[in-house]
Amino acid sequence: MINKEMVTGTIEILGSDLTVLNKAAPPAILIDGHEDVSEELRLKYRYLDLRRPEMQEKLLFRNKVVKFLRDFLENEHFADIETPILTKATPEGARDY
Repeated sequence: MINKEMVTGTIEILGSDLTVLNKAAPPAILIDGHEDVSEELRLKYRYLDLRRPEMQEKLLFRNKVVKFLRDFLENEHFADIETPILTKATPEGARDY
């Protein structure tokens, strides 16, 4: 291996050899390409689905819409109040409200 410090302060490593220790199965959802995947599969592997560029664009758009609405309502002197969520007690020991 050759380590070379770059002007930016980062280090570039050039590999001279590669050994595959274990093969991995392909992911259930491909992140790079656009493919038709069932909604059930997308929800099962949500952590992969959210990494797709299409989903990231949707999340960023939703963020912009919510920010716009919050800013507008704040300028109109509305208050954003979050109340606790009231639910039934659960046997796992969750707190009662």
